[in-house]
Amino acid sequence: MNFRIDGCVMTNPGKVRANNEDNYNLFGVYRDDVNDYIRTVEKSASQGYALAAVLDGMGGESAGEVASFLAAQSITACPLAEVKTTGLQQILLANQKVCEETTKRGGKRMGTTYVGAYFENGKFTVANVGDSRCYLYRGGVLTALSKDHSMGQRMIDSGVMTEEEARKTKSWHELTQHFGIFPEEFTIEPYFTDVYDLCDGDELLLCSDGLTDMMVDAEIASFMAAPAPIQEKVSNLLNGALNNGGRDNVTVMILRAVALDSEEKTIPYDGVSPVAMAQPVEAPVAQPVAAPVQPVVSAAQPVAAPVQPVVSAAQPVVPPVAPAQTPVAEPIAVPNATPVPTPVAAPVSNPAPAPAAAQQAATLEVLSEEEIKLQKSVKVLTIVMVILIVIFVGLAAALLYLLLF
Repeated sequence: MNFRIDGCVMTNPGKVRANNEDNYNLFGVYRDDVNDYIRTVEKSASQGYALAAVLDGMGGESAGEVASFLAAQSITACPLAEVKTTGLQQILLANQKVCEETTKRGGKRMGTTYVGAYFENGKFTVANVGDSRCYLYRGGVLTALSKDHSMGQRMIDSGVMTEEEARKTKSWHELTQHFGIFPEEFTIEPYFTDVYDLCDGDELLLCSDGLTDMMVDAEIASFMAAPAPIQEKVSNLLNGALNNGGRDNVTVMILRAVALDSEEKTIPYDGVSPVAMAQPVEAPVAQPVAAPVQPVVSAAQPVAAPVQPVVSAAQPVVPPVAPAQTPVAEPIAVPNATPVPTPVAAPVSNPAPAPAAAQQAATLEVLSEEEIKLQKSVKVLTIVMVILIVIFVGLAAALLYLLLF
């Protein structure tokens, strides 16, 4: 089955920060003007292979947007069979460019996260480095596909804290992997998903943590459930993050798969050879949940007028169709992913502890509240022990004096 992939992305600096360090790559279109803080882009791709990505720069001043821009420029679409080879080499090259720019600027650290969705002829896969995320919304269920690389997620995985507790610590944003780590410090290892079949009506949500820090997954799912055009969903999610505080730059991208009739003439996207892989995935259709609709954010390149709250299901979810030879009745059989019909944290792999040099290269490391309490307890215990030792020595000296004199 042929598919057209419709994409829409919006980015905004948020309510706290003066500049926008986020970037994106929507089928070859990225934010090439770092001073263009608010941006809206729409584009479609069909046939061949394509890439859509979101990047969250780090470093402050002009460094973060430079890092995310270099990475957005460097990573391009490739066949799905080459994502773990050619795609990986592009990721490592992007990291190298960020490191070289760091050296040129006198060693001032900069970096960026990366999450990208690769498409080819009705199939897709996802890769990520850092904590920018990708979700699949299919049949009324939101599923996290990407894997966070952060100390906060490690604490959750190890059972030290719940997600609610981890979100309140500085470690929540302490990354274990990101672009901008020098090879002699640590070799970045992107997370790659399996290759999945697209179903008609599938929607992939790619976003920076400016969205996921302001909304839990269940809230995001309620916005995705609205039977609305992707432009409206993107705008509503972005405005939802701003209304919840907008403490960071926010970038939201939605990609919708639209099935095309096999006899219909499609628009080629940089025509390339096909590749066949993965097994079909089918999911039941759930009832849509009404989601709040906010006014469309202003943009330098507006593509759609603000949309009023949806009052009719003009675009209901279409039941996905899988090839007859592999019928599946279970909801969204995506390996290593977590469906989110109710509030639940996006799953994260259990990566091996990163070397100390990598953690030094990551964002500022801050001790957790438990560690601070432990240190204070140790200090108090040490002082008490010293006092007891002094008293003991004094008593021993007095006893010795009495015995001798």
